Amino acid sequence: MNIQHAGENTKMADIGDPAKYESRWPSSAGYGAGQRPRSATVVITKNDGGVIGS
Repeated sequence: MNIQHAGENTKMADIGDPAKYESRWPSSAGYGAGQRPRSATVVITKNDGGVIGS
């Protein structure tokens, strides 16, 4: 799964000011102040290596 556009609701006029970002994902509260949101990839596997959903 890819999170492509984290924080996409931030207005274009505000992208130069990190204090105005609507999202700081994946940084959590207290750790991400002023951090730009970043895209990420999440990989989900089963312990036995089988097919997800089986």
